[in-house]
Amino acid sequence: MDDRRADLSDRIEAWMARLPGLGTYRERERRRETDKLVREKLSSSLYRALTRLRELERKVSSSEDISSLTEIDRICSMLQQLADTIRFASYGYGGIFDLVKLRDEELEKLCQFDLYLLEDIESLEQRAQGLVGSATPLEDLHGHLREVEGECRKIQELFAKRKDFISRSVP
Repeated sequence: MDDRRADLSDRIEAWMARLPGLGTYRERERRRETDKLVREKLSSSLYRALTRLRELERKVSSSEDISSLTEIDRICSMLQQLADTIRFASYGYGGIFDLVKLRDEELEKLCQFDLYLLEDIESLEQRAQGLVGSATPLEDLHGHLREVEGECRKIQELFAKRKDFISRSVP
């Protein structure tokens, strides 16, 4: 029975691939799904960095000097907003009736862009992890937090460029 189902599935796939435009549409839909998965990966990494900074926040709040709590909270808010923005951003390719459509070359560039963005986000996540695990003196903590905040701003700017790229690609 399973062989017949597999054979039927293969025949349906072959038939659908022969329909004009359907193969291209299905490939774009796959790329759209991939875009969603990439954005979920990006935002998950930011959520992990946020979790690490919340751990740092708890660690600092139980210490004698809580002067960096406001700074940590501000960075946590930035990370939360950035992670949500990325997770719920527009797809790289819309359906047939969507206003914004990307050509294949543009979609490929978008995927490459997201991979570079992933490297920056993973670097930020590692830096946040390092802050929690280290016994950094408070003076050094402020400097490290400024670096983390700078990386957050860089990622925000990069992601804004991604959104601009998509909005410019209206046919």
